[in-house]
Amino acid sequence: MIKIKLKNLVLIVLALIFLIFDFVLLTDIINTKKTENKKNNFVEFLSTDSKKIQENKLYPVYKMKKDKVVFINKYGKPVFEVDKKEYVIIGEFNEGYAFLGKALTTLDDEFNTPDIIQYTIFDTNGNQVMRLKPFKNFIPMEGTSTPVFIGGKAFITIANSDRNIDDDIAEQFYITIKGEKIPYQEPESSLNTSPSLSLGEYPYHEGVKRFDNSDTTKYGYITEDGKIIKEPIYECPPPGFSYWSPDFANGVALVKLNGKFGYINKKGEYIVKPTLEYAQSFSNQSLDYSSFGSAYLVNDLAYVVSNTREGYINTKGEFVWSIPKQQY
Repeated sequence: MIKIKLKNLVLIVLALIFLIFDFVLLTDIINTKKTENKKNNFVEFLSTDSKKIQENKLYPVYKMKKDKVVFINKYGKPVFEVDKKEYVIIGEFNEGYAFLGKALTTLDDEFNTPDIIQYTIFDTNGNQVMRLKPFKNFIPMEGTSTPVFIGGKAFITIANSDRNIDDDIAEQFYITIKGEKIPYQEPESSLNTSPSLSLGEYPYHEGVKRFDNSDTTKYGYITEDGKIIKEPIYECPPPGFSYWSPDFANGVALVKLNGKFGYINKKGEYIVKPTLEYAQSFSNQSLDYSSFGSAYLVNDLAYVVSNTREGYINTKGEFVWSIPKQQY
């Protein structure tokens, strides 16, 4: 009987020790979380849904439903929608996430130019993943100010409240998809936002690069082994046109001939002949601030306007979603 009582006593003591250990561990975790929240109060987490992201890219359609922005996948199928009066800034989906912004105050009521802005990060299931604290929007002279995830992090620039043109940046940092805030350090190298538009050597994309004629007004394409697939006949894009990159992506490049847009493959064959009034590249160039190099966001669809229809086409030149051409 005595042995049994001692055994029970030992079990009780061990149980108490484990309970005390678990309590201390839990308290430490809670305190750590509180400390993390104090260190990073810029992000509010909204969703604990761990459902697997089905798509990496979605594309906004503004003309499918009244007062709605409907996001479609690469097959033209609607996935989810948001109120475009509420979210006036629609960022680009990349790596499964996009920044959608509300303008809390505006600089120009007519054009709804955002001043104080609040971004919510959505995944491609339509879940609101996290919300950023409202901040003074930085409006650059050219390019886009909407953050985009590249390599798991997005670059944030907060403006000064006084709108001083010479010194308008108050803070710059990265936000990761886990909500981590990473300080930004200015690199020593000079800024080169668009090597594909520079006058020097162009980079190869998918084994092909563009080359210019003698006065750099027209360009063609040449492969890495020196085979010319197109002589310099296409009109060079003007600087600052972020939707128009002449480089290959998904085996297709956007070209312009005689004022009209078209697409070619790497054999130099036309996927779409130069008949389009407006067209986007399948690759939209965005700045990777970590190295001041160019990171390309490869898209499965591109928005085009023909003489009769407008909408998204795939890399085969087929409309996956379209409506009759609108009159503007």
